[in-house]
Amino acid sequence: MNSFKFLIVVPYYNRPNMFREGLKTLLSMSYDNWEVAIIDDGSDKDKKASSIIKDVFGELTPLSQKVKLYETKDTLENKLRRGSIHSTFMNLAIKESDADYALMISDDDGLYEYYLEDLNEYYNQHPEVNYSFSHIIPYDPMEELPSEETFLARKKEIGDTGKWRNFNSDSWINVNHITDCPPVDVLDATQVSWNIKEGAKHGCTFDESNMINCDRDIFSKFYQNFGVCPYNKTVGPYKAFHGNQLGVRVRADSNLYEVVDKDE
Repeated sequence: MNSFKFLIVVPYYNRPNMFREGLKTLLSMSYDNWEVAIIDDGSDKDKKASSIIKDVFGELTPLSQKVKLYETKDTLENKLRRGSIHSTFMNLAIKESDADYALMISDDDGLYEYYLEDLNEYYNQHPEVNYSFSHIIPYDPMEELPSEETFLARKKEIGDTGKWRNFNSDSWINVNHITDCPPVDVLDATQVSWNIKEGAKHGCTFDESNMINCDRDIFSKFYQNFGVCPYNKTVGPYKAFHGNQLGVRVRADSNLYEVVDKDE
């Protein structure tokens, strides 16, 4: 069986506490052939990703060699004026990587310890599949941490309904997807992994002109080129859900770049 290499792309901005906890989940991964590209999108001086990476992975260790940091050095003023450029750096990170498959998580997400091991087995068994999606483990990072305890609690809560804490939605929080489906309308971007080479051949890259919906755009391209997204039957990311999450807040009424971090 092939040991495919996975690239984990993590856009980060000004949420050091939640980001730190998410990165810690990578320390216990059962599968070793991975690297992580972190895109620091102009974080404040006291919240830079570099110091958090050092805290979690140390320096000059085997784990630290798996981490590549990209700093956009963007300013809040520029982002408010014309949107973020982090998509450009995500495309660059993927282009510069020698990984076989890519996935993305946000700076408040983590990964279940067997996710990459299970993904590797899946793509070995299904070499014809160019992208697929997993279950997610929703959690509230303002109240708890991504952990085995969290996983068991969410599994119990979800039960047979696919609902979590009575969240009224038929979209991504309905985690019991069991059929092939088109993303990202009914999936979260963190659930999806994809074949880097095949995606690049068909122009499946992040839209560098659209900060808000760049994930929707790339997976729409995968859908147009490869059809519906297969369910790979793995358990993937710890997906953060909380009232101040960027993707949940009503953007018309608030600052897109005003973020809330755990313990703030």
